[in-house]
Amino acid sequence: MRNGDPTSLRMAFGYTEARASGVTGFDGPPTSKMNWSAQCAAADKKIRELTNADPLLIPIALDIRAAFRRYNSDGAPQVLEGLYIVRPELVPPGFSRSIPDWFLPPHLLKKRK
Repeated sequence: MRNGDPTSLRMAFGYTEARASGVTGFDGPPTSKMNWSAQCAAADKKIRELTNADPLLIPIALDIRAAFRRYNSDGAPQVLEGLYIVRPELVPPGFSRSIPDWFLPPHLLKKRK
């Protein structure tokens, strides 16, 4: 078959096949990286919904992202939290339950209680 005609069928050489064949040093992405990707995707979707509903949020979100980019932490979850701090009326109910009291600004503490 080695010198046979070309075929459209392809062999699978993904992560599971490589591990099954005994290849070492080939690890999948760590779960922390996968969790971060999922959090960023969810936050990007929420930011997109908010900016589609209110176009005045676009420059605010861009300014927040630029400020975080200066410190190499410009992930979408941080931008979303920045939008919530700047515009507290956008905060969904139950959002601040997992955030400690000492971290919340006063207007979000009032909304929590």
